[in-house]
Amino acid sequence: MMLPVHLRLAEIFHINMAGPLALEEAKELQYCLRENARYCWDCLMIQNQSILAGATHDHK
Repeated sequence: MMLPVHLRLAEIFHINMAGPLALEEAKELQYCLRENARYCWDCLMIQNQSILAGATHDHK
């Protein structure tokens, strides 16, 4: 699922293709990257918990 932060990350990427980022854009880029990393970590944690629950037949 794409979050608003992913859309903004794509926008900043294209802005950067046209030239260097302004200070605020660079700060926003760091925020987007941090939130993306958190989102990826959360998704992986849920996936791993689901695999573990299935392997141990834990359906509660």
